[in-house]
Amino acid sequence: MKLLWHAKTEFSRQTHSTPRDVRVSAAGFGFLSALVIFLITCLCGAALYVRAVRALKVEVRENLIRTAQIAAALVDGDEHQAFSDPKQEKTSAYFHALKPLSQVQKASDDIKYIYTCVLKQGKVYFVLDPTPAGTFTADGVENKSHIMQLYPEADREIILALRSGKAQADTEPTKDAWGMLLSGFAPIQNSQGRCVGIVGVDLTANRYVAHLAAMRRAAQVGVISAAILSFLTGCIVFAGQKRLLQTEKDRRHTSIALQHACEELEMRVEARTEELAEANFRLNQAYDATIEGWSRALDLRDHETEGHSRRVTAMTLRLAREVGISEEELVPVRRGALLHDIGKMGVPDRVLLKPGPLTDDEWVVMRRHPTLACEMLEPITFLHAALDIPGGHHEKWDGTGYPDGLVGNEIPLAARLFAVVDVWDALRSDRPYRKAWPEERVLDHLCSLSGSHFDPQIVRVFMTLVASEMYGSTSGIETVTEYAKAA
Repeated sequence: MKLLWHAKTEFSRQTHSTPRDVRVSAAGFGFLSALVIFLITCLCGAALYVRAVRALKVEVRENLIRTAQIAAALVDGDEHQAFSDPKQEKTSAYFHALKPLSQVQKASDDIKYIYTCVLKQGKVYFVLDPTPAGTFTADGVENKSHIMQLYPEADREIILALRSGKAQADTEPTKDAWGMLLSGFAPIQNSQGRCVGIVGVDLTANRYVAHLAAMRRAAQVGVISAAILSFLTGCIVFAGQKRLLQTEKDRRHTSIALQHACEELEMRVEARTEELAEANFRLNQAYDATIEGWSRALDLRDHETEGHSRRVTAMTLRLAREVGISEEELVPVRRGALLHDIGKMGVPDRVLLKPGPLTDDEWVVMRRHPTLACEMLEPITFLHAALDIPGGHHEKWDGTGYPDGLVGNEIPLAARLFAVVDVWDALRSDRPYRKAWPEERVLDHLCSLSGSHFDPQIVRVFMTLVASEMYGSTSGIETVTEYAKAA
């Protein structure tokens, strides 16, 4: 736009040039301006389109791998090895093995199929599939696969995942007898850590294909609009500069026309910026919905803690505001609180759901869940800032916690905040082996752990917050105030 205004000044100085020279200069400048605007607009549009497509593909692939890994963590590899005969589909063990896969499938409407496969003699065979029997595709192919049913359409990613033991995912939709799908695969490991199969997750590709088509249409419309706008701008510049030979009034009119053209271009840029902001907002909403789905899936698996993640997340956010954490910094705190026990996805049911006390060996397995959480979430870029709570909420102020034995302020602030809330909520909730504690006993217990298990300053702030929420004010609440002073 600065070039256009500079051109106006330049042409004003050329009012004493011959008409032919002015027409040639005006035409040349008009063409050059149109060409520059067209090229810049096309380049910017192409860059935005390529970046958006690349981001969409990366996001879809990460979601596929992440979902498959979660499902694979729920499958018992040792039990999975035992299924080798279609007659086993009528056994209780088979239905028990299908249950976690069915829960993952129900967690998202986009998941069309979820199944497990094994590789034998270079061929891929199905094992587990929670799809109801007796349903068929439009081509007459049964939707449900059966134990040791050959999968002749198995593509490169499935075989690569089975041979390498590493998670894989499609980068483009594939079409087979079951429709147009996007698939992700993650290895199933037995108790010795050996890959004994894979979990496959198939998403319907209709929304993905429609999204790509819409993006292509938007890019095409942008190119056409840029061409029209550039042509019109060139015509306006040419005509305006010719009118400079006539009168000062014509020159002012040309200036107004150019200003309107600049405003129109700015409005288009603002509109595109708003569209990108809206897309980013929806993407963040999708991230949060996925995290909440993981949290609910974990609560469903461990009935003893049902609703625990939602409660401790809400209380942790209130406590974080009390210690001065900004609203922007609360986003990773909220995500970390929701995912604080995501590592338990890797803890076997026999340990996690054991009704009685754990043995020493079982405690070793259980105490790995913060490490498993970090290993699971580390590949996810947007969750890097949220790892403090899943990885550090079992650290203790005096250094006797796990997994790293951090001491004092070495423990991330978010983890120190969450540790207090986590114990507070656990003691206030019923468990099969005990009833919920009264509020005063819970607060007394928290104060007794101040300086050993918990950060003393955070305990004091928490006591004040509890008093405020229980009674509407800390003034006159003698019991809770005494706890706060004792902390």
